[in-house]
Amino acid sequence: FTVNSGDLDAAQVKFLKNMGVGYLIFHEEAYPPKVSAFPQSAALKRLEMSPFLEIAMQEPPLTLFRLVNTPKNKKPSEVTSPMGLLFQSESLVRINGISEEDATAGNGVALVYEGAGEEKILNAGPYMTFPTGSYRATFRVKVADNSSNEPLVKLDVAGDKGRVILAKKIIRGTDFTASGEYQDFSLEYTLYEGIAWQVEFRPYLIGRGKVYMDSVYVTFADRVDPTWEYEAEQMYYTGQIEKDDDASGGMAVVSTPGRDPADVMMRGPDRAYNAGEYTAHFRLKLQRGHAPADIVAKISAYSVNTGELLASRNVMASDFKEEWKYESLPLPFSLGKKDVVEFRVFSNGIAKLAVDSVKVVPGLI
Repeated sequence: FTVNSGDLDAAQVKFLKNMGVGYLIFHEEAYPPKVSAFPQSAALKRLEMSPFLEIAMQEPPLTLFRLVNTPKNKKPSEVTSPMGLLFQSESLVRINGISEEDATAGNGVALVYEGAGEEKILNAGPYMTFPTGSYRATFRVKVADNSSNEPLVKLDVAGDKGRVILAKKIIRGTDFTASGEYQDFSLEYTLYEGIAWQVEFRPYLIGRGKVYMDSVYVTFADRVDPTWEYEAEQMYYTGQIEKDDDASGGMAVVSTPGRDPADVMMRGPDRAYNAGEYTAHFRLKLQRGHAPADIVAKISAYSVNTGELLASRNVMASDFKEEWKYESLPLPFSLGKKDVVEFRVFSNGIAKLAVDSVKVVPGLI
């Protein structure tokens, strides 16, 4: 099922051809989150970059691919997604440890365990399907006492039900700059083709001491935080992706009344920002035919850690000076501590609306 994430290798192509299969159909609207860690747009782009496929026909939300006889010089692994993923440690598969309230944890709760010197795994999971490529997993950890130079914590990333260790790191108490303060430890790893990678992120307590696990934050390795601009078509979306010469990336997410419901038409990127003040600029355009006071959409920012609404504003028909011309609509928000942020555009379903991008700038503008 790696094809669901946009991966197709030579062995799979041979199997398909032996079965008499000459075409594959990708449906953007039939793409539940469990099939891949990333949005349908990433899978579609990777299939377009497959050396074994060519587009025979494309009429969104359907794309018909033809299996080619001679592989082309294309590399789907070069396609990465700007989306991040945040996993709360206490919400993964708990094996040892208990959940405790912790005001300094991202969502106010941590997975806590005090070790006596024997190796104990704290949790595992999420067993989510990831496409091939290189990644960075950042564990957020703190210790009650950072004085020991002895090994205290082991972190690893594993696949194939834990049988394949993709990366690991041993942490000593002295690796923490302070006791009682969370610190990030990152592991980089690569998922190679030919395997349906269901990945888990595992912390172990291997020494004596009290350890607090907050979360694991995962991105493709080529993505750097903070990132300041995101294309709507690269995030999760409803509606359809359409070509748009006025859009910054040549494509936009479009919601059309009668075809698309009143719903969140774009959300993401679930990326990390330090404490501070910011303004997110949503680039939208509207097809006219509505009273100036009509509320056509809502833009908002959320904490992925807590689910808390950070800021929102209604989008009025009067916010658009010209019909079907992009306007940059600002949304100021503040972070009291480092957080992972999701931006959303909710269409009320009464007007044709396009979303091009979201640009984040420091400061309240």
